[in-house]
Amino acid sequence: MRTYVVWCPDLGQEQEDGATIPATDPADAAEGWAEWHDRSSAEYRIASGREEIVIVRDVDAGEQREWIVRGEAMPYYTAQPGESATIRAQVAPGRWEDVPRRSEANK
Repeated sequence: MRTYVVWCPDLGQEQEDGATIPATDPADAAEGWAEWHDRSSAEYRIASGREEIVIVRDVDAGEQREWIVRGEAMPYYTAQPGESATIRAQVAPGRWEDVPRRSEANK
């Protein structure tokens, strides 16, 4: 693991404003900055498809390079058992008895 400083000139940041990010390589540091920036700003501009140009500086080696970071929103779904009478009416007769009910799952 190496230490990098990452900043975004388009946001008015300079190296002194950069975030210190531990990462395996410069690309990992740029991606880590993008995730941190989206989460801390709560705007999720990068995850919404906007590109940002960042500068990644390796603290030990002193090397720095420009990186373009992009993201995408990933949907997250959940499900829980239901007991809808409407759905029960649509299930083939005799098959509903085999479907576990929420009230039975807690026994």
